[in-house]
Amino acid sequence: MKRRLPFVAILAAFVLSSCSTSNQTKTLAAIDAIPAKHLENYSFDPLTPLISRIKPAPEFALSFLRTFDRNDSEAAYVPSDSQLQLIGEYLKLLPPTRLQLLQYRLVAIYFIDHMKESGVTDWVYDKDHKIFATLYVNPRTLTTNISDWLTYKESSCFASDNSSVAIHVDAGSEYLAFLYVLLHETTHVVDYVTHVTPFVEPYVGVFEGIKATNTTFTDHVWASYGRPADGFDFADRSKLTFFGIGKAPTVPLSRVPQLYHWLAQTPFVTLYAAQSWAEDLADCFMWYYLTQKLGQPFTIKILSASHELDLYTSAPSQQNTERLKVLETLSH
Repeated sequence: MKRRLPFVAILAAFVLSSCSTSNQTKTLAAIDAIPAKHLENYSFDPLTPLISRIKPAPEFALSFLRTFDRNDSEAAYVPSDSQLQLIGEYLKLLPPTRLQLLQYRLVAIYFIDHMKESGVTDWVYDKDHKIFATLYVNPRTLTTNISDWLTYKESSCFASDNSSVAIHVDAGSEYLAFLYVLLHETTHVVDYVTHVTPFVEPYVGVFEGIKATNTTFTDHVWASYGRPADGFDFADRSKLTFFGIGKAPTVPLSRVPQLYHWLAQTPFVTLYAAQSWAEDLADCFMWYYLTQKLGQPFTIKILSASHELDLYTSAPSQQNTERLKVLETLSH
């Protein structure tokens, strides 16, 4: 999950920025006023091991996250020695080129108690406006199986009703949910730096002066940042919220079979991936690497009273050739 800036002042300026240079300047000034955006406020040495960048979140970073998550209970969490060892082992599972990029662009890894989401990737910049990233992680992903966590994530966007429908994601039992966080969130880091999508979030587009033009990965799939191309949108997609962040879910559980039936007609591997081109890339890479490189399953079962109603399985054939090439390159 990447972080969107919710300040009303920034949003208002951003909406107007496409037609007003002065308002774009105001947007940039508002971003510049956030301490958590400035690399100089962090203790960062690109020559240190990634594992050493796991540290308690400084107060300015915690304040930033609490504001954007609207969650004042969030607090710094310090992993145990055994958890640090596990984190180190999981980092080694990432592709070599990704580890190399993270070495020079990932500023810090903060574990945060009482987070609702899996993790958050945020962007920071230096005096030359070069983009770096910080990673906030829910420590529950260190103790929860990846299948259980993904089941929780996909289910979190539906409101309970009288339906007996349930979702179960099978991503194997070999790994913990922290692997999902690493694969998904570090893809955002790669995207911030290399622009696999036009931009990870609209504010970055404003900051870097990038206009929304499709890339190889988004072409023919996305019409704009959060709007799929014709033929890939479906009812209720834009109403979905996850983890109870922002507002409670409004789409009833009884709609699950229909939504996954529509999802099967798209390249999106999860409902979460259908939210924007940034989340599409992050979840698509997670699925590709998990299944094609680590040999794990990835299926979504729709159940009713413990009976299987439907089975949604993403397959390489659902992706166009160019998107598969991008995913394979990211896997090296």
